[in-house]
Amino acid sequence: MAPVELAELRKQLDGLLEVGLVQPSKAPYGSPVLFQRKQDGSMRMCVDYRALNKWATVCQRWMGVGANGDVALTVVEETDDPQWVGHPGINIMVALLAHRYYWPRMEEDVEAYVRTCLVCQLDKVERKKEAGLLQSLPISEVPWQSISMDFILGFPKVNGMASVLVVVDCFSKYGIFIVASHACPAETTVELFFKNIAKCFGVPQDIVSDRDVRFTERFWTALFNMMGTELKFSTANHPQTNGQTERVNALVEDYLRHYVSAS
Repeated sequence: MAPVELAELRKQLDGLLEVGLVQPSKAPYGSPVLFQRKQDGSMRMCVDYRALNKWATVCQRWMGVGANGDVALTVVEETDDPQWVGHPGINIMVALLAHRYYWPRMEEDVEAYVRTCLVCQLDKVERKKEAGLLQSLPISEVPWQSISMDFILGFPKVNGMASVLVVVDCFSKYGIFIVASHACPAETTVELFFKNIAKCFGVPQDIVSDRDVRFTERFWTALFNMMGTELKFSTANHPQTNGQTERVNALVEDYLRHYVSAS
């Protein structure tokens, strides 16, 4: 380093030490110092530390918006509304903003704005595939090959019984109604099934039911898997999967309603 540059380096380092921007270090690592002459003849100190320079370059790409919600909203509006942008949507807007701006919860703010933008909601075409038509379950070829089951709850307790197990044959639509206790466990349900159904009609090939805890318990599933019976469970919040039994349940409730008194 030339004597002039060395004197300039000492001068600038002393100035940085006085204001507290740098401090003495005993680390064995260092980096070269270069000087770039300005137009006014003075010299600007440059540290040839590529890792630090790379970080500084990346930071200069973004403009921090801060916590001011009005400023963030203005930036989002100016990115979405101009005609040359054409209301690009959430993902493209986030990519455009990320080139020049950053603020906490930027993606959430963009999504909230797009979902309330009238143009975006009215003019955008839904690209998702429409849901298909409901398909009925295969019709069995012989009686009691396929059955559906469900519990009707909420009856007044009589002799400890407060629910009805409804079993319907999918082929003949023949229904059997078995009284049971309100808190009928899986073991008791199996006992009622074999006593009233399997003993008379045999073990079915498949059983359609909802996701009642008694029908999804390990004891119930393991037993019927061992006997070769396929258990078909309806989708959550879709009672139409087991619509046959649901319809029979409604008819039973209608009939009983005629004969139930307030006493």
